[in-house]
Amino acid sequence: MSTVVHALTVEEEPAAGHVGHFREFPGIKVEARTLSVLAGRAREALLAELQRLQKEGLDWPAAAESSDIKAWTAAGEMLVLIEVKVEDVPLRVNITVGERLLKRLDAAAQAGGMTRSGFISMAVRDRLGDEPEDGPLLSRLASELGRIGGRVSEAVGPKSNLGRLIDEVDQRALDGWRDLADRFSSAKGDGDEPPQ
Repeated sequence: MSTVVHALTVEEEPAAGHVGHFREFPGIKVEARTLSVLAGRAREALLAELQRLQKEGLDWPAAAESSDIKAWTAAGEMLVLIEVKVEDVPLRVNITVGERLLKRLDAAAQAGGMTRSGFISMAVRDRLGDEPEDGPLLSRLASELGRIGGRVSEAVGPKSNLGRLIDEVDQRALDGWRDLADRFSSAKGDGDEPPQ
């Protein structure tokens, strides 16, 4: 686990109480009546944005230096440091791949609604046998679906009472068709013999 800290610029507004913005994440705006609730909402919003960026394979903005942060605040504003715990901080790397492979990679990523980096990350996790993005939740869901499938198979599968009944009905129908075919063949054979 790593810790990421970003500064939240907070100002008071008569209607909302407190309003906070992250300079590095202009799309995030949080509002609350109290500072403690505002900090909690800011933490949730920051974590969600970092996870979104990581899933899309995009870089995270670097946290500002303290000297820069002081310059951001205007009169009447305050700063609150928001700390979040993250599993894996993304790093920018350079790789070399063939031109045709890169075109295939980009086409596959686009078809999946992903960025190139996001697709590469997903493929590497899959190859290494890591848990899916949603980890334990997805594993539990797959396990539960497997158990449900097992119960359905027991109830209607080939070894179940229903499966045996279906086999019996199929066998009777097949025997009936064979009997009918035999009668038809013998009846046809009796009347169609060539003259002597």
